[in-house]
Parts: sequence; C-alpha cells; structure tokens
Amino acid sequence: MNVTTGQIKSHPSSVAVRTNSSEAGVLGLELDRNFLENVCICYSHRKNGVQSDNSMRNLVSSFVFREGQIGDETILLDYMLGGLSHNGCRLTIGPDNKLYISMGDAGKTTISISNEPDGPFKARSLNLLSCKIFRINLDGIIPVDNPFYEQLSTAARAIYSFVHRNPQGLGFEPTTGLLWSSEHGENTRYELDIIRPGKNHGWQYCVGVQNYGVSLTVPEDLTTYLCSGNGLCFSNYQNAVKEYLSAGTIAIGDVFIYDSYFYLK
Repeated sequence: MNVTTGQIKSHPSSVAVRTNSSEAGVLGLELDRNFLENVCICYSHRKNGVQSDNSMRNLVSSFVFREGQIGDETILLDYMLGGLSHNGCRLTIGPDNKLYISMGDAGKTTISISNEPDGPFKARSLNLLSCKIFRINLDGIIPVDNPFYEQLSTAARAIYSFVHRNPQGLGFEPTTGLLWSSEHGENTRYELDIIRPGKNHGWQYCVGVQNYGVSLTVPEDLTTYLCSGNGLCFSNYQNAVKEYLSAGTIAIGDVFIYDSYFYLK
C-alpha cells in the first residue's frame, strides 16, 4: 500500500498452492534483510491436495520477489499442523540471523494417536509440530545449537520453545535481543511472554503469570488450572511477563517493539 495515496497493489504468486478458510491462509511474512528480494511467508495448505479435516498444514517458504511477482518457492519448514483456527504462523528474523516461527494448536484438528485432550497433548508433545516456536536458518537448515537438536530428530529439531496455545506475535527487542511473544489464552489471561530456548510455557495447566505449584481459579468459567502436574515437566517452566485479562478476553494480534533511542540513533 502506498501510505501517501492509499493505493493498494497486489503481487500474485505463480507458485504457492494455498488454502484460505476461516482463520487459515497467508498469515506471516518477513523480508530477508541480507537479500531484499527474498520474502519468507508462512501459509496454510492442504497436505497432498486432500480436502479433509485432517489435511490442513502450515508451511514456511522463501520466495523471490522480482518484477512485481512472487515466485521461485523454496520450502523451509513444512507439515506444521494446521486447522481452521489457531494457526499462529508469525515470522521474525532474530539478531542471530535465524528465522523464528510461531505455531498454534490448530484448533480441533484430530490427531488419532492419543485419547488425551487434543490441544494440550499437542502442546507438550515434542514430536508434533504445533503449539511451538521454531528456529531455523534462512535456508531451512536447522541450527545444531537449538535446545532439542540432540534429543529429537527430523523437523522436530527446529523446536525452540513449547507448550504454547496460540502465539500470535513475535518481536525482538533491539537493545536487549530478547524475543517477545503475545499468546492467545483459552478464555482469559492472554499472555505477553519472553521466549527463551527450551522453555515450557505451561498451557493448559499454567496460564498467565501463574507460578509453578500454585493453582489458579478463573471464576468466569470455573476452571481450575493445577500448575503442578498432569504429566508436564516443569523443571523448565516459564510463566508470562504480563497477562490480559483475568476476567475477560483480549486477542493480542502481534508484537512490534518501539525503542525511540534505537530508531533515532
């Protein structure tokens, strides 16, 4: 969009086969600062073109933006679970020149490998590519210093933090290098988080600023979250920096860091 005139110009893609329905679609975009023609995009698609409740996936690709068109797709990370809602799919490039990707619980996508609750099971499983924040190189190679690289295999090695519900925003603080994220809660206590490698963010049993071992009652929905159990390992649990709201819902869409000193230097 031309910010002076308001005129919008579209740049079609000649390659990507994407799906857009409900909350799924083209959800995240980031420019490669070293190669300004390269655009990283996170979008939803149907696995093998199959139209079913279980076929939705999210992927991240690098495209070349040239002469008004986006093309030459290179897939960087695929088969992240997708659904009609809660797809996350936010992108940001860190000061380490790595690409960070958020992914939600993909709504009610059916995973027929457990009788446990759908979303929380996906969140704490290190084998499923959902409810996580991922870290990869800009060419799609997974960095060997990722926190679970030695423990896991294949694409799961890209996991940087886990047990999220639906991280909707990512942004690095310029002066500190901290990675901030906004995360949608279930009914209350949406979060503002600092993301550190290997940390467990506790959903569904710990929410907001709740500390480990302290139960929390939400009067509005009569839900009690028992932070000290339910199969989760809390040796690396990290609670939120701030929660919004304890008695209502506020959907924080994204995170942008403004530092007047940094930008005026």
